[in-house]
Amino acid sequence: LGWNREVLYKNSRYLFEAVHPEDVWRLEKNVVGDIDFNKPCILRYKNSKGEYIWTEDYISPVYKNNKLIAGTGSLTDISWRKNLEEMITYKDNYDALTGVYNRQYFQWWFERLHKNQNYRIALIICELSGMKSSNNNLGLHKGNDIIKNTSEFLKSYAQDEGMVFRIGGDEFALI
Repeated sequence: LGWNREVLYKNSRYLFEAVHPEDVWRLEKNVVGDIDFNKPCILRYKNSKGEYIWTEDYISPVYKNNKLIAGTGSLTDISWRKNLEEMITYKDNYDALTGVYNRQYFQWWFERLHKNQNYRIALIICELSGMKSSNNNLGLHKGNDIIKNTSEFLKSYAQDEGMVFRIGGDEFALI
């Protein structure tokens, strides 16, 4: 992390100042010993450059007279792993060509709506006719442009609460 060891020794609150605001509650659980010390704690800390990085922390409690008085451990930078997880999650839910939600996410979302039948929704399914002909006559790049433009057109109608899905090669759904 590039921290100065002397700063850590002089300022016992430094960890709380460096931890990401959304992770303070996890750090507090560490400090009071309200965690499973056999499992790593995933936190974001600000490094010496002022950037937040993901860390995997292994902490061992230090007791005196059966009272938790300190913790010792190690921090490992796992930013690469968290970035990879985010990329996998993105690719799992979004269409690579258009950037709209994909069929898999549509199926998950639709099952969720089906289970909670208190929702009233409008569902529009559209298919671009003539895509095979367009691809054959104009080329795949032009066909891809048509699909991208269609997704942008549908997104303009989805606005804040609507969702656009590419559910097939030339099929879209709008909820």
